[in-house]
Amino acid sequence: MKALCPRCDKPIDLGYLETNGSQMASCPGCQTVVAATYKKDDKRAQWKFEFESPLPENKPKAKTKPEDKGGGCGAAILMLIALLILIAMLRCDSQVPDKPPDDTPAEEIRN
Repeated sequence: MKALCPRCDKPIDLGYLETNGSQMASCPGCQTVVAATYKKDDKRAQWKFEFESPLPENKPKAKTKPEDKGGGCGAAILMLIALLILIAMLRCDSQVPDKPPDDTPAEEIRN
């Protein structure tokens, strides 16, 4: 048995439909799927055809790295930390000597 595709009018072969009772096949032209059933009673034969259009194929999306999305908050936080370290280095007084004051006893300086 053959059925015509409703989209491209090409024949779709349903070869063993009358012996098995149900069959699915796809159109060779547009890939429309045909689901057909056959049922025979004492008085009549019932045919049921359903046509399903295929879903469009989704193209795989290009994988983007998190770095490509503009940097985000991580880059801003790192720049802020670097800026704070730079400011702290500039404000530090390097003229202060490393020796203890004269009036401090030596016992308090020990670790």
